[in-house]
Amino acid sequence: MIRSLSTGVTGLKAFQEALSITSNNITNSQTVGHKGQKASFEDLVYSQTKPGSKSTDSYAGVNPMDIGSGVTMSGVKTNLAQGAITNTGGKTDVAIEGNGYFMVGDANGNNILYTRKGSFTADKYLTTEGGQYVLGWGVNSLTGELDTTTVPSRIEIPMDQVIPGEATTKATVKGNIDYDTAVGESVRTQFPAYDAMGKRTDITVELVSNGKNASGENEYSYVAMPSDIKKTDVIQNAMLNVKDNIGNLNAGEYKINAQQNSVDPSKMDITITGPGGLNLSQTIDNIDQTFTMKNGTKDFITLDLKKITGTTPTSELNTSIFIGEAGKMTFDATGKMSSVTNDGGDAVPTVVYDSPATGQSVNIELNLNGLTLYATDSALRTEDVNGKAAAMIKDFSVTDDGILVGQYSDGSIKELGQIALAVFDNPQGLTRAGASNYSQTPASGEPEIARSGDVGAGRIRANSLESSNVDLSQEFVDLMVYQKAFQANTKIIQVSDEVIDGIVNLIR
Repeated sequence: MIRSLSTGVTGLKAFQEALSITSNNITNSQTVGHKGQKASFEDLVYSQTKPGSKSTDSYAGVNPMDIGSGVTMSGVKTNLAQGAITNTGGKTDVAIEGNGYFMVGDANGNNILYTRKGSFTADKYLTTEGGQYVLGWGVNSLTGELDTTTVPSRIEIPMDQVIPGEATTKATVKGNIDYDTAVGESVRTQFPAYDAMGKRTDITVELVSNGKNASGENEYSYVAMPSDIKKTDVIQNAMLNVKDNIGNLNAGEYKINAQQNSVDPSKMDITITGPGGLNLSQTIDNIDQTFTMKNGTKDFITLDLKKITGTTPTSELNTSIFIGEAGKMTFDATGKMSSVTNDGGDAVPTVVYDSPATGQSVNIELNLNGLTLYATDSALRTEDVNGKAAAMIKDFSVTDDGILVGQYSDGSIKELGQIALAVFDNPQGLTRAGASNYSQTPASGEPEIARSGDVGAGRIRANSLESSNVDLSQEFVDLMVYQKAFQANTKIIQVSDEVIDGIVNLIR
């Protein structure tokens, strides 16, 4: 009788634990990334009440008689099937499609746990809702590229990061100049250029037709110059008349000076000096005005001026306009470029100027060899222009494959890091640590660190979460089965108790 009581007790214990597992599955049916579990059972040791014997010539063999001592839960198997991936739109929500786990840990990348729950948050670092750091790779400070060769660590999101500017050093002008462009007429294009501080200045390239040269080739003069000047309180703007003065313009700095007339304060003296011995001066009224200075009979430069007063600082009386490069180009009879030569005789034009905004020196190699002269509309374009403005990160997002990218104020996008995945040979060997985390065990083996989509690893999907893979209909069926099994074992104990009572009553 005692044996049947203990056998019933083992059943109560085993199915009570099975009910707990099923209940846990049901309560976590809405937990992101949760993997359901299933109880496994096995019978306990057997007592042999009668050994077996083999047959002889006289008698048949006898089978052994074994009496079991109950049941135990032999294991808990995790259902590793893929949960449904749902698009949430959350910029830090990620899901794994396939094998692998996200890695989370402390600030030093230690105390690592593993999870399928990708509902992350972000401030300066990408973190879990429980405050653990999501581990992955950052960018190499020297190359600016993702470096996945290092040990995974917390992923920084540098929301206060500023990218320094880069000076423009090259630009290419391509396209067609209309063959029928009249002598003295021009075509132009612009491209953005940056100094070393990342400040932008637009460069104007103007091409003026000279007609046929002595060799019978079509000749054009060109000028490349910043479109802006360093504005002062007195000299607000300066616009050089390139087309009418093309034969008298040389590369270099044209200095502009405005002075209050020493004899008559109601007048101001304007002086312009530049390359090739240029020296122009004129006295005009000391008032707010737009004034055009001539060089001989031709309009040379137009200035926007403000009145000079007795308190106007000397620094506000001077500025410069640069012609960064000037030269000539010729086209052969087929309309193709045959030569490009700057005023210094060099075959490689270089636009040289001081940035109006910062004073930084800029040197841009200008490639004009792609220009053509065909009998069709003029259409110029610039390409292969390097350099960039200084920029600050404004926002970030996570892309598919778990790459974090920053969006900067200049419109550029730059990679900030990538989320790492851990893949185990035996994921069933992981132990649950709570908060949707798993811990490594000797049974699971060491993790293999991989990028999204690497061999053996699943793909990270952005703006998505993996739902629990719990099948509620199956769980409710299991719940009823375990309930019945538990009740059946209570009957074992009840009947055993009644039998014991009967035996005890035999002596009454």
